[in-house]
Amino acid sequence: EGFKVSCTDDVRCLVEAMGVFRFVDSSSTVVQFLQDGQQKSGQEIRFTMPELRVRPPSSGWTFGCGSTFDWLGSAHIIDEAAGLQCDLHFGPNIQSANFGDSDAVVGTLRGAQGQELGRISGSWLGPLLCDGEVLWRGPKYQPTPF
Repeated sequence: EGFKVSCTDDVRCLVEAMGVFRFVDSSSTVVQFLQDGQQKSGQEIRFTMPELRVRPPSSGWTFGCGSTFDWLGSAHIIDEAAGLQCDLHFGPNIQSANFGDSDAVVGTLRGAQGQELGRISGSWLGPLLCDGEVLWRGPKYQPTPF
């Protein structure tokens, strides 16, 4: 068992004031689920990515340590075999319990006919909930705060 990820990235990098970089990906990614090295019949999901904004630390510009990484905008996930789709909205400008937080996420899980199956809210840093049930607790290892 395993999976295969395939995509053709179409990413634009935009530079904003104060050395802020925005990475805009207009492609979609496909994840195929495998069994014994072969794709399971119809078992794949497709998704798009939100924008990634990288802000430099106040002490100067370096990627990595001290930089602030923000997901902004929307992602769309489709599982045709299961008849599911989900729209996730990222960033501080969304209405959520974490409103104003740069790590906020809200979304709606829908069936194939568009009927609402659940509401997603929380943080991409964790926890992420669907109708109060924990979907993801966050990364196992969190970086040490500065």
